[in-house]
Amino acid sequence: TVIIAEAGVNHQGSIKLAKQMIKEAAKAECNFIKFQVFKADNLVTIKAKKANYQKKFSPNETQYTMLKKLEFDFKKLKELKRVSEKKKINFLCSGFDIEDLKVIKKLNLKILKIPSGEINNLPYLRYAGKNFNKIIISTGLSKLEEIKFAVKTLYKSGLAKKNLTILHCVSSYPAPQNETNLRSINYLKEIFKCKTGLSDHSMGIKIPTLAVTVGAEVIEQHFTLNK
Repeated sequence: TVIIAEAGVNHQGSIKLAKQMIKEAAKAECNFIKFQVFKADNLVTIKAKKANYQKKFSPNETQYTMLKKLEFDFKKLKELKRVSEKKKINFLCSGFDIEDLKVIKKLNLKILKIPSGEINNLPYLRYAGKNFNKIIISTGLSKLEEIKFAVKTLYKSGLAKKNLTILHCVSSYPAPQNETNLRSINYLKEIFKCKTGLSDHSMGIKIPTLAVTVGAEVIEQHFTLNK
């Protein structure tokens, strides 16, 4: 089973902390370390409020202000990739619009992780299918019809069927263990005839461990160095 250590934005905008996360993921023998590529200006409005789970710290701060502090530009991403290569762990990124995908392509990454929110973003999917050799896509909040739409678009845009991985995902933070519905992993495999796995938002290691026993070939796990 391939393990993706999802650093996400848990680096808090600190390149030093991000490098430490890479080292710890490599030490834990994860296969990939993943970061998020985005520009706050393209992602949210200035007045967008934080989600409830984000309000624990700086509750009066807007979504935009928070995300602005978490951006990594191309230069910083390139430096993180260099550290990953030195530590012998694969570097992976997800992006939220075509501009982000162009940055990821410029990093010479052949594998792309598509976040759940872009599963019905047609121009994005077309660009992704055309420009990346392998794609991992999460399915949180999506209906089966939306997943079929995304898969069909990726294939029509040039992605080889053998190079797609679909991750079952429950978009709660954290996801309650009794709502993780791990049977969806094999359900997706039966329908789409491709690699499947879990993008996990639950607490602890119980759910991803169980996911492997029911056939998950890829586990994407959020992690932090200090809660």
